[in-house]
Amino acid sequence: MPHVVVANPSLQANTLAELTALARAQPETLHFGSAGVGSSVHMVGELYKMAAQAPTVHIPYRGSSAATNDLLGGQIQLLFENVPTTIGYIEAKKLKALAITGATRSPALPDVPTAAEAGLPGLTATSWTTLAASKDVPDALIEKISADLRRVYADPAFRAGLERLGMTPVGNSPAEAREFVERERARWNKVIETEHITAG
Repeated sequence: MPHVVVANPSLQANTLAELTALARAQPETLHFGSAGVGSSVHMVGELYKMAAQAPTVHIPYRGSSAATNDLLGGQIQLLFENVPTTIGYIEAKKLKALAITGATRSPALPDVPTAAEAGLPGLTATSWTTLAASKDVPDALIEKISADLRRVYADPAFRAGLERLGMTPVGNSPAEAREFVERERARWNKVIETEHITAG
């Protein structure tokens, strides 16, 4: 599931490039909220800071609802939020979408460019969920569950329901899933180290 860069309508930036120019021209005056330190919403915001070299300020909240409320109220200017959380506000024009962080445009927001299309390929990132099992589960059972899941993911109605919410099911193999998790771990560890992110 990609994230969407959303701004309060009053922000004097209507594209990702304009946002970056504004953040660089006015260092540490733009504030982005998150669902809390270490949340995916926070981490994508930090990835934006790194990729765009845009000195914005992170404001952690206790959950996305509180951050979204303050964005709507103008207390903060930005969120790097999940599509399902924000799509209603975008469609109602209470928030403006600047970019999608997925590798392709979201079927739920087809008019919103990807960050790469907007000139910032380093801001390609998604939230994801995977099914994990104990190491004691037999390989044969793991393979059967994986095959069953892939059949579900291939169902057109199932896919269409998720895509309406801005999500895409990925039916990969257990080995592919492990490789993906390791790549993501290395990538986000680099963000954590570079931006000096700590839980406390």
